[in-house]
Amino acid sequence: MELHEARRNPPRSRRWVLPLVQVSFLALFIALHLAGSTKIWLFILIAGFIASPFVGRMYCRAICPVNTFNRLAALLPGGIRLGKRKSPGWLAHPVFRVAWFSILLATLVIAMILGLRFHLFTIITVIGIILCRVFPAAWCNGLCPWGVLLQCGSRYSPLRRKT
Repeated sequence: MELHEARRNPPRSRRWVLPLVQVSFLALFIALHLAGSTKIWLFILIAGFIASPFVGRMYCRAICPVNTFNRLAALLPGGIRLGKRKSPGWLAHPVFRVAWFSILLATLVIAMILGLRFHLFTIITVIGIILCRVFPAAWCNGLCPWGVLLQCGSRYSPLRRKT
C-alpha cells in the first residue's frame, strides 16, 4: 500500500479519530458562539494558517465548522439539500475570489471603524453552510475567505489534501 493510499484509507482502528476531532471543534465553535466569545476562534484559525505550509489545509479538513456541519448533514437520510448544482465556473476564477475576499475584508474594517459589533465567524459560517448545500464544492475551494488564505499557505505542503 502506497503512502497516499494509506492516508486516504486509514486502518479501521483509526477511522473514528477525524470525526471525533471534527465534532469536538464544532462543539467548541458553538460553545464560543453561545458564550459571545467567537474572537477566541481567531487563535485556532491563526494556528491553522501557521501550520498550513506543513500540514496543508488541515484546518479545512478537521476543524472548519462549515465542513463538519456539511459532513454531518450528509449523514442524514436524504441529507439536507437546497438543490445540489454544479458550481458556476466564475466562482473559482482568481479575480472573483480576490474580489470576494476584498469585500469581506473591507466590510470587516468598516465595521471595526464604525464600532459595530460584527460576528464575522458566525456570518461566514452561516453563508458557507447555505452555499455548500447548493454548490457543494464552491465554498471550500473558492469562496471561503479562510480557505483562500490557507490554500496559499499550503500550496507546497508535503501533506496536501483536498477537502
